[in-house]
Amino acid sequence: MAATTTKDGKVVQVTYSNTDDDDWNHSSDAGYANGMTVRSISFQPGAANDILIVTEGALDGASIVHWKASAATDTKSISFGSPGVHLKPYIDYGNCTFATASYAAVKIIFTID
Repeated sequence: MAATTTKDGKVVQVTYSNTDDDDWNHSSDAGYANGMTVRSISFQPGAANDILIVTEGALDGASIVHWKASAATDTKSISFGSPGVHLKPYIDYGNCTFATASYAAVKIIFTID
């Protein structure tokens, strides 16, 4: 099952639950076939040692972010400024680690232009 993607204005939020085990990509999951102009990426982990890896375009794409949380409160973010950078974000679920008990708290947020 795929992660839940919600779009609200210039925010695209990806939320994983404990039944989600699929990869996420800009095109099939968010509807941006040609990529997204990303101003920032934020990661709200669910627990210590949660790992998020976002790559460019595909599993073997260049790493955009590779974050490991030291605690559930260890929110990570990166800003690309205005007007942002054109990216084709891809999250390979198999390369990420999310604490099973805290899945509902795991959020990946893209601010787009």
